[in-house]
Amino acid sequence: MPTPVQYDNVRLDPPSSGVWIRCAVEHEQTDMITTAGQRAYRMRGRIIATIKAPLTDGDFDVRNQAKTIVAAFEGVRAAGVTYDSALVSPISRSGRWYQMVVTIPFRSDFSTRPSLGSESGVTLDAVEVGDSVRTWFGDQVEDVLSIPTQYDDAPFDQPDAARWVRFTIVEGGAIVAEKRGNNQAHRKTGLAIAQVFVPLGTGDGVALGTADTIADAFRSVTVDGISFRTPTLKTIGEGREGKWWQVNVSCPFSYEMLSPF
Repeated sequence: MPTPVQYDNVRLDPPSSGVWIRCAVEHEQTDMITTAGQRAYRMRGRIIATIKAPLTDGDFDVRNQAKTIVAAFEGVRAAGVTYDSALVSPISRSGRWYQMVVTIPFRSDFSTRPSLGSESGVTLDAVEVGDSVRTWFGDQVEDVLSIPTQYDDAPFDQPDAARWVRFTIVEGGAIVAEKRGNNQAHRKTGLAIAQVFVPLGTGDGVALGTADTIADAFRSVTVDGISFRTPTLKTIGEGREGKWWQVNVSCPFSYEMLSPF
């Protein structure tokens, strides 16, 4: 008889005897891993399998199930998903059960970013929103101007004597916007900041022209359910940052996410 498995939030009445498993899949983050040419993304997550058996049954079957799960996933690549080394926690007690937890990290690379939406029932999380904003910048500014761009903490070779941009996303706060059935709509805010650098001594025309292009790309547009307001331009300090002249473009945005209450 197959081992009963409870998946995520699906209801399962635990058996009175024998082994059963609670299986959850957690999506941890999605990152842009390349920016040149066709962009590529990497989604990371983990499978958490909690194997349970009644206290009076001992741990033999639990350990065997853990070995079976590890053998099935560890180091395997299937359907575009790569499963990494499993972590097996020591056995422990939870209520009337012995249990052992098997955690299996996984990753999946893809080149077509799933389209986000703002319709009811779709949740925009901060990671996906960040990816969407970065992709918009890449399509509308980086590719159009052929300008080297550093995204947040990604590796980057700074030019010696040419303009470049550092693009950063800062998450803001959230407020409850309205109730929709059994859900609450939360409005979250954030700021996309483009720092434009040009070599000192070359004037500010190139920096301001680049900043204007960025502002035009983000002014009063909606991208994948993310609404941008009016950008602002600011010369930082006296415009000097080391050997660079610097102008910042700040692009405020907001989006909604739904959650049950």
